Amino acid sequence: MLPRILVEARNSVFLIEHESVQAYLPIVAAAFKGEAVAYDQDSEKQDAKFNITCFAAAGYVKKVPTWEIRWNEFQDVPENTTIVIPIKDVISKYNYCGSPGTTTLSEFVKSAEANKNIVRMVFDIDSPGGEADGTLLFAELIKSIKTETVAFCSGRACSAAYWIAAACDKILFADEMTRLGSIGTYRTFFDDAGWYEQNGVKTEDIYATHSTLKNHDWREAKKGNFNPMKAEVDKVNVLFMTTMEDYREIEDEDALKGKVYFGSESIAAGLADAKGTLQDAIAMTVTEVEDANVLEDEVLESKNENMKQFENVNKTLGVDKLESADDKGVYLNEDQLQALDLCIGTGNQASVELATEKTARENAEGELATANTTIQEKEGEITTLTEKLAEKPGTEDPKVEGKKDDIETEEEFVSDPVTEYAKSI
Repeated sequence: MLPRILVEARNSVFLIEHESVQAYLPIVAAAFKGEAVAYDQDSEKQDAKFNITCFAAAGYVKKVPTWEIRWNEFQDVPENTTIVIPIKDVISKYNYCGSPGTTTLSEFVKSAEANKNIVRMVFDIDSPGGEADGTLLFAELIKSIKTETVAFCSGRACSAAYWIAAACDKILFADEMTRLGSIGTYRTFFDDAGWYEQNGVKTEDIYATHSTLKNHDWREAKKGNFNPMKAEVDKVNVLFMTTMEDYREIEDEDALKGKVYFGSESIAAGLADAKGTLQDAIAMTVTEVEDANVLEDEVLESKNENMKQFENVNKTLGVDKLESADDKGVYLNEDQLQALDLCIGTGNQASVELATEKTARENAEGELATANTTIQEKEGEITTLTEKLAEKPGTEDPKVEGKKDDIETEEEFVSDPVTEYAKSI
């Protein structure tokens, strides 16, 4: 088993996330050193991971390990059965470590397609991708069958795994942490001559005179020229991209450059159809799941429309309306929080200044009231004095008749009767 994996690792073109390949390097290094490599392929976890499960009405459930599936395994399932086919870990053309390869998976699909009681196939996918070899044939088989197919993606559906998912009628993702995409191709060149020489092994390759193109790409890579290998990778990648464009309506051109999308981002990019659970994929038609998503979106949009009423908040944040994130309310980004904080701080300062101005105004109004009272008191005194002056015998009317010009001297002009009276007392 291990030698075959090493051969594939050294010679195959891969549709896989790079960090997943890095995780296998310790195994490859141990194999080169002749060290024992242990596999946890007999654990219950491994067994459960590769069960094909059949679901039907009235609680019918049947689980069969993938390594026990035979061509007639599905014959006894009742009507309206949905089968769940697991696609986990690294994808390869042939079986390894308990995981069925695309060749074996193809036989499962053909067997299920031949049974009219099976109405839906759900591919339960959590894989970083894998070998390019075998992936296209498996995806094309899924695309060609009449039985409804649903890809349920949880964790990752990347590269070769996404190729398989894209062949299905619909794609559901489990949550916002689910990653989809990584549509791209690469391969790794191993130059182990130095390791062999270090361990006392020196090799020389001798070719027939006429075999000038034998292992041409590898021989060029040994010289440092990777263009021939890159041309091979490009051919596979063009096939990958054109197939994706045929399978799906890709909305974001970056999706064809290897970008990975999280959760709802994959819907906007055209890589997924709806968010749902494995139970949704099994028990409901995908149309119902999509309708549920649409209803949820409509409710959210209604909430968003209601958010327009908060005019002052929206102006402060510089938005037309707040976006309602979920039933719990709205979420603000850091810039919006800073804008609110600045507005609140400015408002607090304005409140302090307003309070100071209010106090000053109240003090001024108090002083004005006191002044008015004083004026009223003085006016009362004047009235009293005027009345007393009028009552004194022989006193003329304090009002002066005529013009000042008729008085011969300034001293004879009485300008203030009250003052004159006060002087006479």
